[in-house]
Amino acid sequence: MLAKIKATLQASYDAGENIEVVKRLVEPLLRPGMRILDVGPGTGSLINHLREVAQTQGIDVELHVLDYLPSVLERFPSDVRPHLFNLHELADTTEHAQRMPLDDAVFDMVIFTEVIEHITFPQEVVSEFARILAPGGRLVITTPNIYCLGNRLATFLGTDKLFRKVGEEGFVSTIEFSRYGHVAHYSHVSLAQLLSPWFGIETRTGSCFKIPLLRFWQTRFASMFPTLSNHVVYIATKTAVGDTSLRVVPCLLTGATERTLPDGRCLHPVPHNAVCYGCPHFHKDWLHPRDRRKKASYRPR
Repeated sequence: MLAKIKATLQASYDAGENIEVVKRLVEPLLRPGMRILDVGPGTGSLINHLREVAQTQGIDVELHVLDYLPSVLERFPSDVRPHLFNLHELADTTEHAQRMPLDDAVFDMVIFTEVIEHITFPQEVVSEFARILAPGGRLVITTPNIYCLGNRLATFLGTDKLFRKVGEEGFVSTIEFSRYGHVAHYSHVSLAQLLSPWFGIETRTGSCFKIPLLRFWQTRFASMFPTLSNHVVYIATKTAVGDTSLRVVPCLLTGATERTLPDGRCLHPVPHNAVCYGCPHFHKDWLHPRDRRKKASYRPR
């Protein structure tokens, strides 16, 4: 009896895990002839699950995976097509924009789970996803939520991480990055803003409440309070048309080359000053909302 209760509790806990939420969201979207790419497939549990579902339902789908480790790609069956590429190679801004070794508009869905927090130049990757997705194609993306309940409580108590054994990595408070390898943190708002030049959010939800007392209820809590859940889970639809690539432009401030979004806004991470008003790619979004330079009446001296 105790074993049955324990198994029921564990099943409820496992059902709320991030990968399970993605499975439930993606399964109804499977259609005959779909071309799906899983970027950073890890152990392959997700793509193999979709493969089994498609075979069980008699749906003919074309499955691809992309990773930078040959050892990862070798574990997939022959009907899953592997692609070898390191996403960090997209960060070269010195001469020209790098591209993934994939043609334009060849996929109907790109799955990108728990990877973007490891990417130094996320706009590069998202713009490439928009390029390889067909019109109306979907991007399924998940990432740890920096504003999850555990992190909020930890901040209130003045610590880096409250639930050290069951929560996410918390805020970066030391110089030891090798354990997790996260170079960026995202919330529901910031991830949506990152995707906005190319994608519209179709489904907004969360997954996981890895708090011991809430484990049994974590699936319900995550759906009711997604902004407090441990992970952000989005399904986004491609809205961009035409050329979705970032552009390489000369920077009037530094003299080097920089990137701009398709609408011309500069991605230069250095705080802008008066010099930038002579630049046609000035990106005011980097400034604080109350910065006087954001006012239309402001004129540099």
